[in-house]
Amino acid sequence: MIISNDIDPRTAQAKRLYDHKRKRLIACGQIKKTRTGKEIWIRGSRP
Repeated sequence: MIISNDIDPRTAQAKRLYDHKRKRLIACGQIKKTRTGKEIWIRGSRP
């Protein structure tokens, strides 16, 4: 399960993305929610 924390709802800026299954931090950057509810990355750091 992947959960994004510290999201500013106005800018959709996610400070960090946390993978609870592997218990580690995945990435930092900006996310965007699609209509289906998926979160896709626009810009930021990826592993």
